[in-house]
Amino acid sequence: WIEDFLAFCVAHQLPLDFLSTHPYPTDYALDQKGEVTGRSRPVDSTRQDLVWVRKVIDASAYPHAEIHLTEWSSSPSHRDHTHDHLPAATYIVKCNLESIGLVDSLAYWTFTDVFEEDGGGPTVFHGGFGLINFQGLVKPAFHAYRFLHQLGDEVLVRETGGIVTRDSCTGSLVALFYHYPPEMPSAVPMSMHKPDIAAAMQRLGAPGRIELVWRGLLPGTVVGVETLDLQHGCVVEAWNGLGCPEPPTRDQLVQLREAAWSTRKEEFKVGNDGIFIFKREIEPWSLVFVK
Repeated sequence: WIEDFLAFCVAHQLPLDFLSTHPYPTDYALDQKGEVTGRSRPVDSTRQDLVWVRKVIDASAYPHAEIHLTEWSSSPSHRDHTHDHLPAATYIVKCNLESIGLVDSLAYWTFTDVFEEDGGGPTVFHGGFGLINFQGLVKPAFHAYRFLHQLGDEVLVRETGGIVTRDSCTGSLVALFYHYPPEMPSAVPMSMHKPDIAAAMQRLGAPGRIELVWRGLLPGTVVGVETLDLQHGCVVEAWNGLGCPEPPTRDQLVQLREAAWSTRKEEFKVGNDGIFIFKREIEPWSLVFVK
């Protein structure tokens, strides 16, 4: 429809300031019973979609039109349990880093699980779209955007698995690493109404490796490292550990809020040689933030 829309604008001499579209890394189809089922597309499908849209706009009569993806997520289902689990965070980081230079905005759908179109969620964690659930508990996806928000405005290195940036105002160096395991060749598989699928998926894959070397730092500089993984900051795991209470008591909510923010935090000091060397295994689906 995008090419048809552009052709219509040209035929009727209409201005075009921006194009808005909602790409999801899933295919939807109706089975014989008329029930909607979802299928994940290849792992790079979001980037492929964005490259295609960018190419079409560049070749159109409106090459300066902005591209805004005003709705996007790992799937278009508000009952997809992968939204609550760790892989959603990894996919968010991967796709946002890969979209740099292709579009003007990639807007996540949506900020909270308070979603009125099809009724409230039946459980505390029900696969809602939100970065935050109804009880105000932040999900791994929230931490993904929290890390992305702190990246600098100058890209020093960007490659599969991570990015290194610098803040042009403060000079601070910020790096973000992710491990989307190659054992998963598709985008995050949908887990509609079946949390067991999402829980099993986030245990798939073998560890990767991070190697980061920064030179020319001031001796004594403090480098902070923050890790999001299954044991640190994955609140749905803590909820499962409590027996999936419905609803949680006030004391349990205190525990869950603490667990939601309990990413692993470390600090290192740069030695007199001004060199910071960071080498570590990174677990599948994990994020490591260095600043």
